[in-house]
Amino acid sequence: MAQDIQTLNMDINQNVGEIFTMKQGDTLSRFLQITLSDNGAAINLTDNTVRIYIKKPDGTKVYNDATIVTAASGVVKVEFTSQALAAAGSLECELTIGGLDGSILTSKGFYVTVDKVIRDDAAIESSDEFGFIATALNIVNGTSINEAARVAAEAARVTQFNGIVATFQDLTLIDAGTF
Repeated sequence: MAQDIQTLNMDINQNVGEIFTMKQGDTLSRFLQITLSDNGAAINLTDNTVRIYIKKPDGTKVYNDATIVTAASGVVKVEFTSQALAAAGSLECELTIGGLDGSILTSKGFYVTVDKVIRDDAAIESSDEFGFIATALNIVNGTSINEAARVAAEAARVTQFNGIVATFQDLTLIDAGTF
């Protein structure tokens, strides 16, 4: 499966200067792999949870868990789900690190631009339906071609059969002594 994994080195106390771009409606394919640090030192995420909080352009929100890839090095992977990418525009994002003791550390915010897609899911469905019709037409056309080949083969068999009958009649005449 095709995936786009963008990377970000994020110091929890620094503003993120990068803005990432993703496409509206993508599913199971857009990820951000983030290396978390505190003043340049990797944040050890052992026994912690990391979550992403996203405010979408339409005002709705997404709260999802990040996958901790390498706890000791502070590396996490965030999937931007189809719901996160449902509305085109600018996503406001931040991460939280939750400790077993109830502590919460929140990152500086960063932004993801969701570009509007040209694709129209209704058109895709219509195209799939049209594809079925095209396939059916190809089958019908193929059947017509196959029918013509069948008729030609049958004519050849009839000619061959008539030749066998004529030969058999000749043999019958020889046997009867009328030849």
